[in-house]
Amino acid sequence: MDVYTVETPPTEYPVTLEEAKLFMKVTNTVEDAFITSLIIAATNVLEAYTGRWFISRDAVGEFDSIRATGDEIYDFVEIRRSPLTTLSLVQIRSGNTYVTLTNLTDYQLKKAYGYDRILFYVALNVDEKWAYPLRIEFTAGYGDAKDVPEVIRNAIKQYVNFLYVNRGDCSPACGKGSISCEGYTIPLEIAASVSKYKIRRIFV
Repeated sequence: MDVYTVETPPTEYPVTLEEAKLFMKVTNTVEDAFITSLIIAATNVLEAYTGRWFISRDAVGEFDSIRATGDEIYDFVEIRRSPLTTLSLVQIRSGNTYVTLTNLTDYQLKKAYGYDRILFYVALNVDEKWAYPLRIEFTAGYGDAKDVPEVIRNAIKQYVNFLYVNRGDCSPACGKGSISCEGYTIPLEIAASVSKYKIRRIFV
């Protein structure tokens, strides 16, 4: 199983407290902390649902194996964080150190709608005694809050309002017209609004 570690967590969210309150028509400051927690929850759940990072962050991926399938000529790994914007470093474990691979000589990034792949042009001598012999540094996400698609930002506002209005009234699997993700209920209309951003594991 691949392991991803965020090196630089986001310092903001796609929707600010002021934007959420304006959408919800909340004018007092009594529940600002609570609404902020809902923004965080809504963002995390919709990121999990779509399979995407909204705000950019630097991360390290560690991979336990290199894949080979009939739909690729070369061996590869998938970076299961999207949208991938920068590939900084690709290394393979050799003894107690890492050997850095050279882009366009040893590997190439293959872009896709969903998860991008790194194709390896050379046969990699994987040291099987290491649990994660391959290490990749990358950046993924749309950018800052202003770069997040407006459809996603609106879905977060709607979801924050839903959680605010229905607090304490709904279990994760309750009601018709909703789906469950990360222990939260997502109304179908909100899920549908971001459906085109949902990664469905189809590589093109």
